[in-house]
Amino acid sequence: MKAFDVLLQQKTKNNLSITIRNLTSLDITHQYCSWLNDKEINQYLESRFTEWNIQSLLDYHHQKNKSELMLAIIDDDTGTHIGNIKVSGIDENHHRAEIGIIIGDKHFWGKGIATTAIGVVANYCFDTLNIHKLTAGAYADNLASINAFISNGFIIEGQRKEHVLTPSGWSDVVLLGKIKTQK
Repeated sequence: MKAFDVLLQQKTKNNLSITIRNLTSLDITHQYCSWLNDKEINQYLESRFTEWNIQSLLDYHHQKNKSELMLAIIDDDTGTHIGNIKVSGIDENHHRAEIGIIIGDKHFWGKGIATTAIGVVANYCFDTLNIHKLTAGAYADNLASINAFISNGFIIEGQRKEHVLTPSGWSDVVLLGKIKTQK
């Protein structure tokens, strides 16, 4: 996959301004590692099964950056890296891809950042990358994530019963999708 110099800016419904740009090795910091190792932040992420450090995160970034569009979410007021959004599973034959997101800085939870970032990146995928369909998955308990996708026109396409094991037991995974014509 080609490296894209993605630079998207948008205001949230709460009037916060964010920039979405390529994630670089300079973004791989101890703070970023702490997000991935924080049990509250990573409770709905598959990355919770790894103990992250700078080197393992640099290795992950180097490997995934070849085939995925890995993007940093930046708070424009402070210039702070507050989360990531990625486009993965890019299938050039069927023009589909999957979106995943993390808002790692807890100070920015509940402020519409994820909803805004999903909308901006979905539009970029449809308009620039010629994606026909985007998909996403979320643990059934992760209502904030599910609602952020639904707010952007994604629909629930199905549910995988007892698909993931969490500290509280088995959980379903909600499958979401959006087709370009549903913009």
